[in-house]
Amino acid sequence: MPDTPHITVHPVTAKGGRPVTAHTHGTDAPLGTAYGLRDVVEFARRAGLHDPESLVEQDSPMIVWTGAARTPGPERPRGGCPAAGGSARSRVSP
Repeated sequence: MPDTPHITVHPVTAKGGRPVTAHTHGTDAPLGTAYGLRDVVEFARRAGLHDPESLVEQDSPMIVWTGAARTPGPERPRGGCPAAGGSARSRVSP
């Protein structure tokens, strides 16, 4: 049985985001932390999934949601101070 590439959105961490990993060729690689659906779309795009917006909207099996509901959590402002609701992790600008 072939190994199907997909991304996994893991349960919410204590800091409020959901870790996202890409699974391909039998291994998992971290993509970052999702704080909203737009982050999941961006990580799916980086992982090389075709039409990531549709995959998220249509609840595709290529995006595996673990833990609670499929929504990563409240959207947070990009960049800035984590204490002010920003993210300390690096992001690629659209």
